[in-house]
Amino acid sequence: MGKKDVPAKMDGLSKDVTAANLETLRAAFPGCFAEGRVDWATLAALCGENGEDAQETPILRGGGRFSREMRLSGRASATR
Repeated sequence: MGKKDVPAKMDGLSKDVTAANLETLRAAFPGCFAEGRVDWATLAALCGENGEDAQETPILRGGGRFSREMRLSGRASATR
């Protein structure tokens, strides 16, 4: 078998959609990234949401449903 016949190795993890979405955002709005992180205020200003009634950044804390969904949205190595 030649090298072209061998499929690429898979790492067994689910697709990292967060990284893919950040790369898409970086391609569309390169000016809203500072030190490798999203500058939400700059992004809001670029999108035209810079006003008195602009929604504030939510504070992420606590448990319950939100916490469970955040754990489930991470990369998975196997299913149970």
